[in-house]
Amino acid sequence: HNKLLYGCLETLVLAVLAKEPRHGYALKWTLAEKSKYHIQPVFGRLYPLLAALERRGWIAGSIEPAGRSRVRKVYAITSRGRTRLAFLIRQWNGFQAAVNTFLRPPD
Repeated sequence: HNKLLYGCLETLVLAVLAKEPRHGYALKWTLAEKSKYHIQPVFGRLYPLLAALERRGWIAGSIEPAGRSRVRKVYAITSRGRTRLAFLIRQWNGFQAAVNTFLRPPD
């Protein structure tokens, strides 16, 4: 089910960030915990996705202190990202409805 995950990871990341800004590690664990560990993106996929979303202007990253000598990048959704998320949710709902027509038991 990893292929299914990576097809919708953009939507999930934007949805999480729409609720609250997060750094990459916290984002990974939010996705895992909320999905009861069905969704566990690897960092090798998550961080390139975050970079791509930032390049497109859908999220914005800012450097924040993380302890005495460390920093971390915290990502927040932008207004353009919220518009993109709304589009992706509409797309997902249509796709889900179409798939569900095939998954219902016969009458």
